[in-house]
Order: sequence, then C-alpha cells, then structure tokens
Amino acid sequence: MLGDFVAAPSCSSAKTICGRIHEERPDQTNMAATIRKETSWRRRWKPDINSQAWKPFIISGNIFLVKTMFVETECCYEFCLWDFSTMWYEKVEQDNFRIRAKDLNPNVEAKLSFLFKFVQKSIEEDKEREETSFTINEDAACDDKLVIKMKTKLNAGVPFVWEFHCSVGEKTMVGSHLVQPMIAMIAELNRRQAELFTLLRKKDLEIMDYKESGVRLSRKSLATSEFDENAFNSKIILSQGFEDAVKDSVTKGFDDASCELYKQVMIKKAWLAEKDLPELDDDDDDDDDDELYGSVAYGAVGGPSAPSWTDLPPPSLLGKDDEPYTTSPKRSPRKTPVTSPSKSGMSSPAGSPSKDMELQRREALQKKLAEEAERKKRKKRKINL
Repeated sequence: MLGDFVAAPSCSSAKTICGRIHEERPDQTNMAATIRKETSWRRRWKPDINSQAWKPFIISGNIFLVKTMFVETECCYEFCLWDFSTMWYEKVEQDNFRIRAKDLNPNVEAKLSFLFKFVQKSIEEDKEREETSFTINEDAACDDKLVIKMKTKLNAGVPFVWEFHCSVGEKTMVGSHLVQPMIAMIAELNRRQAELFTLLRKKDLEIMDYKESGVRLSRKSLATSEFDENAFNSKIILSQGFEDAVKDSVTKGFDDASCELYKQVMIKKAWLAEKDLPELDDDDDDDDDDELYGSVAYGAVGGPSAPSWTDLPPPSLLGKDDEPYTTSPKRSPRKTPVTSPSKSGMSSPAGSPSKDMELQRREALQKKLAEEAERKKRKKRKINL
C-alpha cells in the first residue's frame, strides 16, 4: 500500500519548485505595474494636435485631409491641412483670433468665446450646412502661403466670415502626422487580423467537436464552411469591395473606427516616449480593474511594449499590493520619502504614510510567498501520513 504513494520531494526539490513559481510571479507583477503606470499616465496626459485624427474635408469641390485642435479655455487653435503634396499649418492665439474676427466682421458684436465655438463647430461638425462654404483665396495664394476662406451665417442669420492663413509646415510633419502613424496602423491591423484568423480556426475546431458529439443545427442557413485563409485572401482581392476601397480610400480610410485607431496610435507613441521617465505618485487615482485593463488593452499597438489581449494577466493575479489606488482624487499626491522615518531619524505622526512604499510592497510579497510555501508544506505532510 505504501508503495502506491509517491515519495514526498526533498527540501531542495521543494525549494526548486517554489523558486520556479516565484520566478513567474515577478513577470506578472512587472506587467501589472507597467499597465498601472500607463493607465496613470493616460489620466494625466493632455491631448494635443498630434493625437487629433485626420478627416476628409471638401474645399471648392476638392477633397483634402484636415486635423484641428481647438482649446476653448484659451481661445486658441491649431489647423493642419494636407493637399496630398504639401502640409499646411496654422496656429492662432487668443489675441490674433480677436483681431482677425474684428477685421473680417466689423459689424458683428459677440463674445469672443461664442465666435470661437462657432468657428470650431463649423470645422469639426460632420453634417454639411448649406449656408457654409469653404474656398481657397487664389489672390492671396503663393508658394508658401495658403488662405482658406469660410463664409457662413450665425444663428441669427448674420453673415460671418473667417480665414485660415496657413503656411508650409515643417518637413518632419508629413512623417510624424501621416507616414509613421499609418505604418503603425497597418502593423496593428495586421496583428488584429492574425488574432481573428486564429480565433476562427479555434471556432472551426469547436464546431467540429459539437458535430462529432451529435449536435445538429436547427437551421441549415446558419451553417458555415471551414475557414481557409488563402481562399479568403484570394476572394477579397477580387471582390468589388476591395476595388471601392482603393478608389475611395480617402473617405473610407478615415471612418470612425480608423480615426479612433489613429488617435490610440498617437497616444501610444507619446507613452513610449515618456514611459522611461520617473513616475509620479498616483495616490489620487480611483479606478477599478475593468477600467484599468479595458482602456490600456484597447489602445495597444503591436510590439514588445504592448502584449496581445490574450496575454494580459487577470485582476486576480495582481494581489492586494498591485491593485489600483483607492485614495480620494481630491487629495493632493504625496511624495514618497527615500527612507522610512525610523531609519532617517525623522519623526512622523501616527498613521502617516511616510514609510517607503517599495519596502511595504516587498514585505507584503515576502509574507505572501512565505504563507504559500507553508501551505504547500502542510499539504505535503498530510500526504505522507
């Protein structure tokens, strides 16, 4: 009877097994810490002209690409226009906006904030207005200047005119605003397609297992053939939809989903540029695990810095020390001291959070690992009996 039992592992073997378990834990902890750090950075990050998506814009019957950034609190804006050969750019501050509004509309008496919001809506709103027209002022056009004139009417029917005085943008703008983001979008869409293809193959195996178990469809119209990647690609290339997408690439390539992907790519690029900078204390963040994983996973771009959606650890693996902070957002962030008050000789009031946070994490992790090892040890003792 005793021969049927497996011999209990030696102390050295047990330590080796525990060591392997503990080696896996830091990787998951580091991933969770990286996700938490990026989520915290996204809360503090402020949008800029880089993260604004391009959209098709018709001027004098010709189609262009336009992106804008309006800041209502400061009454200033940035305007970018791509005519498929030159990048045009303009930045207008509050004083310049006031002067131009008065020069172009001397008979209009309105608050500056009202006129600013009106110009913003005229550019950003998707629906076309019959009383609004955009033209390029040929008289003022030259090699390095472009004037776009907008004629419209205010809510009371009062005529209103505005002009965008654009200059040729820097040479790097074409690459940073168009080429690089588009390449990143292609890479991300390829990654998503590969994962969807993998999911389809798994679904085929699941359906096959159901059929072998005797399950039948209630309606034959729901039946699908087994997915073939090569046949799918060949069919897509010869389809009418592919031809339409190539002909109308400007309008079809910048739908809502594409604009959102462009925005997330640019945010991810900004994060990659700042991820190695010193991290600020983030005690005033108050979000649950769903928001933590949902916001970051959606904006992930293919590459070593952004794991696949199937690789993200579940919230259960984070532990208490890795959970998002739950301090009230009204409290100002506190700075973490280099050493604890007891070691530095400094006195601190009772309950003050001045103890080194990293030391607390390590102590909690050591305690948790010790409890896990003790629990496994007790389990093995029961087997030996």
